[in-house]
Amino acid sequence: MQQISIYNSIIYNNNPYNIYLNNDYPTNVDIYHSLIEGGEEEIYNPYEHTTLTWHAGNLPFDANPLFLLEGEYQY
Repeated sequence: MQQISIYNSIIYNNNPYNIYLNNDYPTNVDIYHSLIEGGEEEIYNPYEHTTLTWHAGNLPFDANPLFLLEGEYQY
């Protein structure tokens, strides 16, 4: 079983999905204290053997990430 943990992250402005889970192996994915634009709905998970756990403490999916600058390199 593979394990992926996402902590304190901003995943924003990726198309067509912000996270695309395309893995042939059983995987647990845990998301903690992060901002994923669109929330759980923007995480594409086509496999039943991949488990996604959306933990308490994540920011609301419509929150503004408050990037410092505008343009291609906003950080």
